[in-house]
Amino acid sequence: MADSTELETRREEEYEMQLLGFHSRAVYATLESIVQETIKSKCKKLCKTLQTKYDSNPEKLRELEEVEKQLIQIYCTRAIPHLKNIESTIKKFIFIPKHVLLKEDKCQRTQYTDEEFQKLQEHLKDLQQRAKRATIINAAVKEELSTVDQLQSCIAKNNTMCDITENSFPNLDTNRNMLTVLEYYKEFHNKLSCSLIETQKEKYNPFENIEGEICDFDSL
Repeated sequence: MADSTELETRREEEYEMQLLGFHSRAVYATLESIVQETIKSKCKKLCKTLQTKYDSNPEKLRELEEVEKQLIQIYCTRAIPHLKNIESTIKKFIFIPKHVLLKEDKCQRTQYTDEEFQKLQEHLKDLQQRAKRATIINAAVKEELSTVDQLQSCIAKNNTMCDITENSFPNLDTNRNMLTVLEYYKEFHNKLSCSLIETQKEKYNPFENIEGEICDFDSL
């Protein structure tokens, strides 16, 4: 019974130490030491005063020293009940209630059976898998959105180029006529080149001596 009480006291002191940085027994021991030192100091001072005042001889001095020890013992004995009250007061103010938990112990507020703990483990594993899949899907969606943004940018640029082209060539029939004339000219030039003797100069400068008539392409 005494061992279990001492063990419980040790646990309480350990909890006080973790929460406050000190425990009730250490506080009581400090105050007890202060009280005892005060008693000894006062008794020694009293005996020293008597010795100085009455100039005791060696025999009386030995008796005075013995009386000093007895006086200290009496005061310390008479102080025990008061020290007990001090100890009770210290425990009252420093004692940590059972419902108070340390921050690191709050996770143990609710106790679980092995079966409940296993279910929680499985649920946690499922949540981790779902979180992993969500991360992968999120990355894929971001990549698709980036591709869509790039595609929209390309479409906008192409639309701009189409608008510029349409505004630059408003008359498509005229453009077709110009292409037809160029094709005819190319065919005529090829036939003419085949019927003439080609010199080295003409070979490397085929258009230098050609004097063509200026054509008004707008009238075509």
